[in-house]
Amino acid sequence: MSDRNRRVVLAERPTGMVDERTTRLEEAEVPAPGPGEALARVRYISIDPTIRTWMNDAPGYLPLIAIDEVVRSGGVAEVLESNSERYAPGDLLFGMTGWQDYVIADEGARALQALPPGISPTAALGVFGITGMAAYFGLTDVGAVKEGDVVVVSGAAGATGSTAGQIARIKGAAKVIGIAGGPQKCAWIVEELSFDEAIDYKAGDIGAGLREAAPAGIDLYFDNVGGPILDACLGQLALRGRVVLCGAISSYNARGGASGRQLLDADHPARAHGGLHHPRLLRPLPAGAGRDGRVAGLGRDQVGRAHRRGPRARARRPQPAVHGRQHRQGDRQGLRRAERPAGAGLVGALRA
Repeated sequence: MSDRNRRVVLAERPTGMVDERTTRLEEAEVPAPGPGEALARVRYISIDPTIRTWMNDAPGYLPLIAIDEVVRSGGVAEVLESNSERYAPGDLLFGMTGWQDYVIADEGARALQALPPGISPTAALGVFGITGMAAYFGLTDVGAVKEGDVVVVSGAAGATGSTAGQIARIKGAAKVIGIAGGPQKCAWIVEELSFDEAIDYKAGDIGAGLREAAPAGIDLYFDNVGGPILDACLGQLALRGRVVLCGAISSYNARGGASGRQLLDADHPARAHGGLHHPRLLRPLPAGAGRDGRVAGLGRDQVGRAHRRGPRARARRPQPAVHGRQHRQGDRQGLRRAERPAGAGLVGALRA
Protein backbone atom coordinates (compact mmCIF):
# COMPACT_ATOMS: atom_id res chain seq x y z
CA MET A 1 0.00 0.00 0.00
CA SER A 2 1.28 3.44 -0.90
CA ASP A 3 1.81 5.93 1.92
CA ARG A 4 0.50 8.76 -0.28
CA ASN A 5 -3.09 9.58 -1.16
CA ARG A 6 -3.50 11.16 -4.59
CA ARG A 7 -6.47 13.53 -4.61
CA VAL A 8 -8.12 15.55 -7.36
CA VAL A 9 -9.39 18.76 -5.72
CA LEU A 10 -11.42 21.70 -7.00
CA ALA A 11 -8.94 24.51 -7.70
CA GLU A 12 -11.38 27.13 -9.01
CA ARG A 13 -15.00 27.35 -10.05
CA PRO A 14 -15.43 26.91 -13.80
CA THR A 15 -17.12 29.44 -16.02
CA GLY A 16 -18.32 27.63 -19.10
CA MET A 17 -16.36 24.51 -19.97
CA VAL A 18 -14.21 22.79 -17.37
CA ASP A 19 -10.51 23.12 -18.23
CA GLU A 20 -7.08 22.33 -16.78
CA ARG A 21 -7.42 25.16 -14.25
CA THR A 22 -10.59 23.74 -12.70
CA THR A 23 -8.98 20.89 -10.77
CA ARG A 24 -5.58 20.19 -9.24
CA LEU A 25 -3.84 16.88 -8.50
CA GLU A 26 -2.23 16.85 -5.09
CA GLU A 27 -0.84 14.28 -2.67
CA ALA A 28 -1.44 13.86 1.04
CA GLU A 29 -0.71 11.23 3.65
CA VAL A 30 -2.97 8.19 3.65
CA PRO A 31 -5.48 8.78 6.46
CA ALA A 32 -5.42 6.45 9.45
CA PRO A 33 -8.75 4.98 10.56
CA GLY A 34 -9.88 5.92 14.06
CA PRO A 35 -12.30 4.10 16.37
CA GLY A 36 -15.40 3.01 14.46
CA GLU A 37 -13.74 3.76 11.11
CA ALA A 38 -12.27 1.82 8.19
CA LEU A 39 -9.69 2.70 5.55
CA ALA A 40 -10.69 1.72 2.01
CA ARG A 41 -8.86 1.85 -1.33
CA VAL A 42 -10.94 3.41 -4.08
CA ARG A 43 -11.20 0.97 -7.00
CA TYR A 44 -13.86 2.59 -9.20
CA ILE A 45 -15.26 6.11 -9.52
CA SER A 46 -18.34 7.35 -11.34
CA ILE A 47 -17.98 10.47 -13.50
CA ASP A 48 -21.49 11.88 -13.85
CA PRO A 49 -22.79 15.11 -15.42
CA THR A 50 -24.17 16.22 -12.06
CA ILE A 51 -20.62 16.73 -10.76
CA ARG A 52 -20.41 19.78 -13.00
CA THR A 53 -23.34 21.37 -11.15
CA TRP A 54 -21.71 20.74 -7.75
CA MET A 55 -18.77 22.86 -8.89
CA ASN A 56 -20.95 25.94 -9.37
CA ASP A 57 -21.29 28.66 -6.75
CA ALA A 58 -25.05 28.25 -6.70
CA PRO A 59 -27.61 26.51 -4.48
CA GLY A 60 -28.52 22.97 -5.40
CA TYR A 61 -29.83 19.71 -4.00
CA LEU A 62 -26.42 18.99 -2.40
CA PRO A 63 -23.87 21.41 -0.94
CA LEU A 64 -21.42 22.78 -3.48
CA ILE A 65 -17.87 21.40 -3.59
CA ALA A 66 -15.64 23.76 -1.66
CA ILE A 67 -12.43 25.13 -3.16
CA ASP A 68 -9.50 22.80 -2.30
CA GLU A 69 -11.97 20.00 -1.46
CA VAL A 70 -11.78 16.57 -3.13
CA VAL A 71 -14.11 16.42 -6.13
CA ARG A 72 -17.25 14.62 -4.95
CA SER A 73 -18.39 11.51 -6.77
CA GLY A 74 -19.80 8.08 -6.24
CA GLY A 75 -17.39 5.18 -6.19
CA VAL A 76 -16.59 1.68 -5.01
CA ALA A 77 -13.77 1.08 -2.51
CA GLU A 78 -12.20 -2.02 -0.94
CA VAL A 79 -11.69 -2.13 2.82
CA LEU A 80 -8.00 -2.46 3.80
CA GLU A 81 -8.10 -1.82 7.55
CA SER A 82 -11.04 -1.64 9.92
CA ASN A 83 -11.76 -0.57 13.47
CA SER A 84 -15.49 -1.04 12.97
CA GLU A 85 -17.73 -4.08 13.26
CA ARG A 86 -19.64 -2.71 10.29
CA TYR A 87 -16.75 -3.17 7.83
CA ALA A 88 -14.42 -6.13 7.30
CA PRO A 89 -11.17 -6.19 5.31
CA GLY A 90 -11.96 -7.17 1.73
CA ASP A 91 -15.49 -5.74 1.76
CA LEU A 92 -16.45 -3.72 -1.30
CA LEU A 93 -18.22 -0.50 -0.33
CA PHE A 94 -20.37 1.87 -2.37
CA GLY A 95 -20.88 5.56 -1.65
CA MET A 96 -19.41 9.03 -2.04
CA THR A 97 -15.73 8.19 -2.27
CA GLY A 98 -14.59 11.23 -4.26
CA TRP A 99 -11.72 11.39 -6.74
CA GLN A 100 -8.93 10.05 -4.54
CA ASP A 101 -6.99 6.85 -3.86
CA TYR A 102 -8.12 6.28 -0.26
CA VAL A 103 -11.26 7.11 1.71
CA ILE A 104 -12.32 6.80 5.36
CA ALA A 105 -15.67 5.14 6.03
CA ASP A 106 -17.32 5.58 9.42
CA GLU A 107 -20.65 4.68 11.00
CA GLY A 108 -22.18 8.14 10.65
CA ALA A 109 -22.08 10.89 8.04
CA ARG A 110 -19.30 9.20 6.06
CA ALA A 111 -20.82 5.71 6.11
CA LEU A 112 -20.51 3.58 2.98
CA GLN A 113 -22.70 0.65 1.97
CA ALA A 114 -21.36 -2.87 1.53
CA LEU A 115 -22.17 -4.39 -1.87
CA PRO A 116 -24.46 -7.43 -1.67
CA PRO A 117 -22.99 -10.72 -2.92
CA GLY A 118 -23.18 -11.07 -6.69
CA ILE A 119 -23.38 -7.35 -7.44
CA SER A 120 -20.40 -6.17 -9.48
CA PRO A 121 -18.82 -2.76 -8.82
CA THR A 122 -19.81 -1.51 -12.27
CA ALA A 123 -23.43 -2.59 -11.76
CA ALA A 124 -23.42 -0.87 -8.36
CA LEU A 125 -22.37 2.37 -10.01
CA GLY A 126 -24.79 1.96 -12.91
CA VAL A 127 -28.16 0.22 -12.90
CA PHE A 128 -28.18 -0.20 -9.09
CA GLY A 129 -26.53 3.16 -8.40
CA ILE A 130 -27.53 6.81 -8.51
CA THR A 131 -28.24 6.83 -12.24
CA GLY A 132 -30.33 3.66 -12.10
CA MET A 133 -32.31 4.92 -9.11
CA ALA A 134 -32.94 8.22 -10.86
CA ALA A 135 -34.32 6.32 -13.85
CA TYR A 136 -36.49 3.99 -11.78
CA PHE A 137 -37.98 6.48 -9.33
CA GLY A 138 -38.24 9.18 -12.00
CA LEU A 139 -40.34 6.93 -14.23
CA THR A 140 -42.40 5.07 -11.63
CA ASP A 141 -42.80 7.58 -8.80
CA VAL A 142 -42.62 11.00 -10.46
CA GLY A 143 -43.73 10.09 -14.00
CA ALA A 144 -46.21 7.34 -13.03
CA VAL A 145 -45.46 5.34 -16.18
CA LYS A 146 -48.28 2.98 -17.10
CA GLU A 147 -49.22 0.45 -19.73
CA GLY A 148 -50.05 2.01 -23.06
CA ASP A 149 -47.96 5.17 -22.59
CA VAL A 150 -45.96 6.68 -25.43
CA VAL A 151 -42.68 7.45 -23.68
CA VAL A 152 -39.86 9.66 -24.97
CA VAL A 153 -36.43 9.69 -23.31
CA SER A 154 -33.73 12.22 -24.15
CA GLY A 155 -30.08 11.43 -23.52
CA ALA A 156 -31.27 7.91 -24.29
CA ALA A 157 -27.80 6.40 -24.76
CA GLY A 158 -26.56 7.75 -21.42
CA ALA A 159 -26.42 5.99 -18.07
CA THR A 160 -29.82 7.24 -16.87
CA GLY A 161 -31.64 7.45 -20.20
CA SER A 162 -30.68 3.94 -21.35
CA THR A 163 -32.01 2.51 -18.08
CA ALA A 164 -35.17 4.63 -18.17
CA GLY A 165 -36.06 3.38 -21.63
CA GLN A 166 -35.70 -0.27 -20.61
CA ILE A 167 -37.83 0.27 -17.50
CA ALA A 168 -40.52 1.91 -19.62
CA ARG A 169 -40.53 -1.18 -21.84
CA ILE A 170 -40.80 -3.53 -18.82
CA LYS A 171 -43.68 -1.45 -17.44
CA GLY A 172 -45.70 -1.94 -20.61
CA ALA A 173 -45.26 1.31 -22.52
CA ALA A 174 -46.92 1.10 -25.92
CA LYS A 175 -43.97 2.82 -27.55
CA VAL A 176 -40.55 3.89 -26.29
CA ILE A 177 -38.74 6.55 -28.31
CA GLY A 178 -35.17 7.57 -27.56
CA ILE A 179 -33.39 10.77 -28.57
CA ALA A 180 -29.63 10.36 -29.00
CA GLY A 181 -26.78 11.84 -30.99
CA GLY A 182 -25.36 9.94 -33.95
CA PRO A 183 -26.25 6.76 -35.85
CA GLN A 184 -24.21 4.44 -33.60
CA LYS A 185 -26.02 5.47 -30.44
CA CYS A 186 -29.38 5.35 -32.17
CA ALA A 187 -28.73 1.85 -33.50
CA TRP A 188 -27.55 0.68 -30.07
CA ILE A 189 -30.65 1.74 -28.14
CA VAL A 190 -32.96 0.16 -30.74
CA GLU A 191 -31.06 -3.07 -31.42
CA GLU A 192 -29.73 -3.77 -27.92
CA LEU A 193 -32.06 -1.98 -25.50
CA SER A 194 -35.43 -2.58 -27.21
CA PHE A 195 -36.38 1.06 -27.82
CA ASP A 196 -38.96 1.12 -30.61
CA GLU A 197 -37.48 4.12 -32.39
CA ALA A 198 -34.53 6.49 -32.06
CA ILE A 199 -34.35 10.08 -33.23
CA ASP A 200 -30.91 11.41 -34.09
CA TYR A 201 -30.96 15.01 -32.86
CA LYS A 202 -27.82 15.77 -34.85
CA ALA A 203 -29.48 14.85 -38.15
CA GLY A 204 -32.33 17.35 -38.46
CA ASP A 205 -35.49 18.83 -36.98
CA ILE A 206 -36.35 17.18 -33.66
CA GLY A 207 -39.94 18.44 -33.76
CA ALA A 208 -40.58 16.80 -37.13
CA GLY A 209 -39.08 13.56 -35.87
CA LEU A 210 -41.32 13.59 -32.81
CA ARG A 211 -44.44 14.24 -34.87
CA GLU A 212 -43.56 11.30 -37.10
CA ALA A 213 -42.68 8.94 -34.23
CA ALA A 214 -45.48 10.04 -31.86
CA PRO A 215 -48.29 11.45 -34.04
CA ALA A 216 -50.86 11.24 -31.22
CA GLY A 217 -48.54 12.98 -28.78
CA ILE A 218 -46.16 12.10 -25.93
CA ASP A 219 -47.71 10.71 -22.75
CA LEU A 220 -44.52 10.77 -20.68
CA TYR A 221 -41.31 12.66 -21.42
CA PHE A 222 -38.19 11.83 -19.35
CA ASP A 223 -35.88 14.80 -19.79
CA ASN A 224 -32.13 14.52 -19.28
CA VAL A 225 -30.96 17.40 -21.47
CA GLY A 226 -33.18 20.50 -21.27
CA GLY A 227 -32.72 23.19 -23.92
CA PRO A 228 -34.22 22.98 -27.43
CA ILE A 229 -34.96 19.25 -27.10
CA LEU A 230 -37.10 19.94 -24.04
CA ASP A 231 -38.88 22.69 -25.98
CA ALA A 232 -39.59 20.33 -28.88
CA CYS A 233 -41.00 17.63 -26.59
CA LEU A 234 -43.21 20.12 -24.74
CA GLY A 235 -44.68 21.08 -28.10
CA GLN A 236 -45.62 17.46 -28.81
CA LEU A 237 -47.12 16.55 -25.42
CA ALA A 238 -50.44 14.77 -25.45
CA LEU A 239 -53.28 16.08 -23.29
CA ARG A 240 -52.41 15.25 -19.65
CA GLY A 241 -48.90 14.38 -20.70
CA ARG A 242 -46.30 14.21 -17.91
CA VAL A 243 -42.75 15.52 -17.82
CA VAL A 244 -39.95 14.32 -15.54
CA LEU A 245 -37.12 16.85 -15.21
CA CYS A 246 -34.08 14.74 -14.36
CA GLY A 247 -31.20 16.66 -15.93
CA ALA A 248 -30.27 19.58 -18.15
CA ILE A 249 -26.91 18.57 -19.56
CA SER A 250 -27.25 20.88 -22.55
CA SER A 251 -26.82 23.87 -20.23
CA TYR A 252 -24.38 22.66 -17.56
CA ASN A 253 -21.45 24.45 -19.20
CA ALA A 254 -23.48 27.40 -20.47
CA ARG A 255 -22.92 30.87 -19.05
CA GLY A 256 -26.35 31.61 -17.65
CA GLY A 257 -28.03 29.00 -19.86
CA ALA A 258 -31.45 27.58 -19.06
CA SER A 259 -33.12 24.25 -19.61
CA GLY A 260 -36.03 25.21 -21.82
CA ARG A 261 -37.62 28.53 -22.70
CA GLN A 262 -41.01 27.60 -21.24
CA LEU A 263 -39.51 26.92 -17.80
CA LEU A 264 -37.40 30.03 -17.32
CA ASP A 265 -39.28 31.57 -14.38
CA ALA A 266 -36.69 32.11 -11.65
CA ASP A 267 -39.07 31.03 -8.88
CA HIS A 268 -40.58 28.11 -10.77
CA PRO A 269 -40.88 25.01 -8.56
CA ALA A 270 -39.80 22.67 -11.36
CA ARG A 271 -36.79 24.66 -12.50
CA ALA A 272 -34.04 22.09 -12.97
CA HIS A 273 -30.96 22.31 -10.80
CA GLY A 274 -29.51 19.59 -13.02
CA GLY A 275 -27.95 16.23 -12.32
CA LEU A 276 -29.07 12.76 -11.41
CA HIS A 277 -30.69 13.20 -8.06
CA HIS A 278 -30.94 10.71 -5.23
CA PRO A 279 -34.54 9.49 -4.83
CA ARG A 280 -34.64 10.47 -1.16
CA LEU A 281 -34.44 14.07 -2.33
CA LEU A 282 -37.51 13.84 -4.56
CA ARG A 283 -40.16 16.41 -3.75
CA PRO A 284 -43.44 15.81 -5.63
CA LEU A 285 -45.38 18.85 -6.74
CA PRO A 286 -48.66 19.64 -4.96
CA ALA A 287 -51.51 17.17 -5.37
CA GLY A 288 -53.35 17.66 -8.64
CA ALA A 289 -50.47 19.43 -10.40
CA GLY A 290 -50.53 18.58 -14.08
CA ARG A 291 -53.87 16.82 -14.03
CA ASP A 292 -55.41 19.29 -16.47
CA GLY A 293 -52.64 19.05 -19.03
CA ARG A 294 -50.22 21.51 -17.44
CA VAL A 295 -46.47 21.10 -17.35
CA ALA A 296 -45.73 22.64 -13.96
CA GLY A 297 -46.60 26.35 -14.47
CA LEU A 298 -47.54 25.94 -18.13
CA GLY A 299 -51.31 26.27 -18.59
CA ARG A 300 -53.42 23.87 -20.61
CA ASP A 301 -54.17 26.51 -23.25
CA GLN A 302 -50.44 27.17 -23.73
CA VAL A 303 -49.69 23.49 -24.16
CA GLY A 304 -52.64 23.20 -26.51
CA ARG A 305 -51.40 26.05 -28.70
CA ALA A 306 -47.95 24.49 -28.85
CA HIS A 307 -49.39 21.09 -29.70
CA ARG A 308 -51.71 22.54 -32.36
CA ARG A 309 -48.77 23.88 -34.35
CA GLY A 310 -49.08 20.49 -35.99
CA PRO A 311 -47.13 19.01 -38.88
CA ARG A 312 -46.88 22.32 -40.76
CA ALA A 313 -44.42 23.73 -38.22
CA ARG A 314 -40.84 23.74 -39.56
CA ALA A 315 -41.97 21.42 -42.36
CA ARG A 316 -39.26 22.67 -44.73
CA ARG A 317 -36.38 21.94 -42.40
CA PRO A 318 -34.26 18.79 -42.88
CA GLN A 319 -35.98 15.70 -41.56
CA PRO A 320 -34.15 13.89 -38.74
CA ALA A 321 -32.96 10.34 -38.96
CA VAL A 322 -35.50 8.08 -37.25
CA HIS A 323 -34.39 4.53 -36.53
CA GLY A 324 -36.97 1.89 -35.65
CA ARG A 325 -37.69 -1.81 -35.25
CA GLN A 326 -40.24 -4.17 -33.72
CA HIS A 327 -39.63 -4.14 -29.97
CA ARG A 328 -38.60 -7.20 -28.05
CA GLN A 329 -40.98 -8.54 -25.43
CA GLY A 330 -40.05 -9.21 -21.82
CA ASP A 331 -37.45 -8.00 -19.40
CA ARG A 332 -33.90 -7.08 -20.32
CA GLN A 333 -31.07 -8.82 -18.49
CA GLY A 334 -29.89 -6.81 -15.52
CA LEU A 335 -33.22 -5.08 -14.84
CA ARG A 336 -35.65 -6.54 -12.33
CA ARG A 337 -39.42 -6.39 -12.32
CA ALA A 338 -40.99 -4.30 -9.56
CA GLU A 339 -44.46 -2.94 -8.99
CA ARG A 340 -45.03 0.81 -9.38
CA PRO A 341 -45.48 2.56 -6.03
CA ALA A 342 -49.02 3.78 -5.45
CA GLY A 343 -49.85 7.47 -5.42
CA ALA A 344 -47.14 8.64 -7.80
CA GLY A 345 -47.54 12.21 -9.00
CA LEU A 346 -48.18 13.20 -12.59
CA VAL A 347 -45.73 16.04 -12.99
CA GLY A 348 -42.57 16.62 -11.02
CA ALA A 349 -38.90 17.32 -10.96
CA LEU A 350 -36.02 15.34 -9.54
CA ARG A 351 -34.73 18.17 -7.42
CA ALA A 352 -33.99 19.39 -3.91
